[in-house]
Amino acid sequence: MFLAEINDANTASVVSSALGIPLRSLVAGSVDRLGRSVMVNQSQLDRLQPNIAEFAAQAAGSLASRAPRMAAIWARASLLRSWTSM
Repeated sequence: MFLAEINDANTASVVSSALGIPLRSLVAGSVDRLGRSVMVNQSQLDRLQPNIAEFAAQAAGSLASRAPRMAAIWARASLLRSWTSM
């Protein structure tokens, strides 16, 4: 298990979620949504995007380090199922 802190980008995060656009693809500028204009600042993206990339790398590393253990557990569970179904 790992712990990570992610900076809050406020408006950028809300716009990303509302539009269904990944944060890494979001661009700065004015966004019109449901009759309201919202500004996504470049400074928010500059602070958030590297932070998200670092989090993704940590998560991938954590999962990769657990993969052999999870494979062993799965193999044992499969073996037990085959024994009990005989």
